[in-house]
Amino acid sequence: VSRTVPAINDPLRCLQVNVMGTANLLQTAWHRDVASFINSSSNVVLAGDTAYKASKQAGEVLVETWARLYKFSAMSLRYANVY
Repeated sequence: VSRTVPAINDPLRCLQVNVMGTANLLQTAWHRDVASFINSSSNVVLAGDTAYKASKQAGEVLVETWARLYKFSAMSLRYANVY
């Protein structure tokens, strides 16, 4: 879920897509011995409280955790209004 309004309307879907989607990508990267991982986050992590913000923060934490645990390079980029 890539926008705040849909996340407000369906917060569970937002969390499922963004958090579990990120976890699935990280797990796949680990199993395939990927050397580095770039997560697309959002500048919304600096804004007001929404499920979208929580999902993006959780994704960043997952990326940091996987990188430390499984010893690969990773970063989260916080985009703003890219289109």
